[in-house]
Parts: sequence; C-alpha cells; structure tokens
Amino acid sequence: MKFVRSVLSPEECQSGAEELAGRLRCGLWLVEAGCAPPAAHRPGRLLAPMHALHGAAISMRTATLLRCDLAAPVVLWLRQAGCVLAEHSDVALHEILVNAAIHGNLRVPAVSALGWQALDERVALIAAALEAPHPASRMVTIAAGWNANHAMAAVIDEGAGYSVADLPHPAPGTAPRATGRGLLITQAVARLDLCDGGRCARVIFARAPGCEA
Repeated sequence: MKFVRSVLSPEECQSGAEELAGRLRCGLWLVEAGCAPPAAHRPGRLLAPMHALHGAAISMRTATLLRCDLAAPVVLWLRQAGCVLAEHSDVALHEILVNAAIHGNLRVPAVSALGWQALDERVALIAAALEAPHPASRMVTIAAGWNANHAMAAVIDEGAGYSVADLPHPAPGTAPRATGRGLLITQAVARLDLCDGGRCARVIFARAPGCEA
C-alpha cells in the first residue's frame, strides 16, 4: 500500500473530529507542518503486518497530540468507511495514544499510588517534560485501516519501549493503580499486540460488535 504525504496545518491539528476526519483519505499520510517522522513511522510499514487493504495515517508532535483528541476523528473516519466498531473503541484508541505520548515520548512513569498528591506529581512531571523541546517534539504516528474482517490501528512513538512483563501489577487484594490502566481498557474491546520493543501498539477491532477481534 502506497501513501502520499500531505501537510497538516496547526489550525487543522486543533480542528474538531468531523473536520479532521474529513481530511483523511485512503492512501493519505497527514503530517504536522514542520515535522519529519522517522522511517519507522511509515504507514505502509505499520499496517502491512495487520493485512490492511485500505488505510490512512496522521503524525503529530507530542505537544500537539496532547492538546487534541486524535482518537475521535480516526474512529469517526473508520465508521464513515463502513466499519461498525464496538462501543468505546474511541476510548480504547485514546488510551493508546496518550500512553504513546506520555509514557513513550515524554517518558513519564505511570503512577502506582492513589490520591491527589500522586496525580499532582504526575501532572508536574508531564508539564516539565513538555517544557523540554526535544521530548515535546518527538513524534506519534497513528496508521488506521481495514480489511474484510477487521478495522485496525497502529500507534508508534519515539520512546524507549517497554515490555508488558515490566509493568507493575497490584498484588491481590490491593487497590488498583491510579494510572497505567490504558492497556487493560484497550484489551476489553480489541486485540492488542505490542511490537518494536513496545514502541508500537497494534490495535485490532472486529468490524462488528460481538465478533472476535
């Protein structure tokens, strides 16, 4: 599958879900103005392992991504293309995008403790990371598409990667983690595969609710 790159203006990056979904076209790769995504972010490379027949992609800086809801226009575009996705598919994809931006590119760890103090500390870490030009300008790319049976999205960042086995899990009978539950939310509505050392998350949705992803 070949993709043609097109520049996404700052105004378009911040536009609503319907406007941004309207910019997406099969075979089009929208890239935030002034950005040069790494070779690993090429949409064809991301979608090929999932056997997508049709697809589009968006690449943004981390700082830009955190100011918008990129999951909503992507899911809307898939639905407009005829993919009947399960409820909360947009929430699942949003969690993966936020993980890529915060834990991947900004390298802010998940908060294991509950309480306002822990969350305040996390917000402070994110704000500090966004003040540093290099982490804030690292790219996140989402490539989405479909085939006869599945809709899919691959989200890749420029982080250090991780393994699910490395994630802390609460002991039986203890309180759940305050943050870091995005992967569990995604797995509730889709199949999730991690690749590229954890830098890429492939999300496979059944094209109709009740079907196997």
